[in-house]
Amino acid sequence: MAVDQHTVTSLTSPWQVAEIVASAGVADYALPAVPAVDSDGDPMIQVNYLSTVQLRGVDFTLAGATLTWISAVPLADGEIIEAWYVPA
Repeated sequence: MAVDQHTVTSLTSPWQVAEIVASAGVADYALPAVPAVDSDGDPMIQVNYLSTVQLRGVDFTLAGATLTWISAVPLADGEIIEAWYVPA
């Protein structure tokens, strides 16, 4: 598993992006940091795969800094999972 982390260039935005190279048959991926939570207690994360926003609890779960792929759409080798998040 390879993670290429980039920091968003906006001086007013705390959001960062981790570009995770998917591997077929691999479900667990480590983010560079644990995402912060919003005022409702939801993690501040948006996950994109194949240019589509993925839903937490449907396509992926999050436990600390571990993103687990649970989608019915299988991951393909070399595809990018893009995880935008605010580090805690």
